Amino acid sequence: PSTPSTPSTPPTTSTPGTPGTRTVGTPAPLGTGAPPTSCFHTLYAKWVEAAGARVVPIPFDAPRMELDRLLTGINGLLFTGGEVPIWELQSPFMQTAAYLLNRTLAINAAGTYFPLWGTCMGFQLLSVLVAGDPGVLLRNAFDSEGMMLPLDVTPAAV
Repeated sequence: PSTPSTPSTPPTTSTPGTPGTRTVGTPAPLGTGAPPTSCFHTLYAKWVEAAGARVVPIPFDAPRMELDRLLTGINGLLFTGGEVPIWELQSPFMQTAAYLLNRTLAINAAGTYFPLWGTCMGFQLLSVLVAGDPGVLLRNAFDSEGMMLPLDVTPAAV
């Protein structure tokens, strides 16, 4: 059995819960209904669960006290992909995402291992939040849609 000091098993945090159980919080982006709601694609839940963790959805419009309560019961955060208007820094979702990013940084700075992962649009979201400027993602700056390029595998890559 691996121990928390091995690279394959990150150290557990001091968060409450069943010993050995990992929980991952996932900020749920806006849904498409009216009024706006939080939504979460089951694809991400299945991915996290396949790795042995439980998913805790985090509503984008939760008050700060609720966000703090949720953070004490999880072991990390996952920002998912999807259609999120990341160029609107003052939107409720981006404000919540910024709060969660800053809390994650503070938790890690205090010495508690608390991973943060961004997948696809989630990674772009983190880039925008860290830069504080949506301009960090140059929209329509590259013309590579539908472009097929060869992949040359060299002996050094094998």
